[in-house]
Amino acid sequence: MQFGKNVPPENYSDTIIAPLVKLFASPDRGIRMALLEQLPEYADKLDKKTVSDKIFPHLVRPPMYRV
Repeated sequence: MQFGKNVPPENYSDTIIAPLVKLFASPDRGIRMALLEQLPEYADKLDKKTVSDKIFPHLVRPPMYRV
């Protein structure tokens, strides 16, 4: 997140947000937790559509039932 502070606003979406969205899709809970801990660093730069369509579905997964 530190290198994102030096990215110009017009490039922030492509340079920082796009890789973050891909990382939220990772099955590793540690990665997702680290991203959530750093959320204040980039939350104001996320648009609602990206959060609801691309990030939130990866955070809320349906429970797995054993049959």
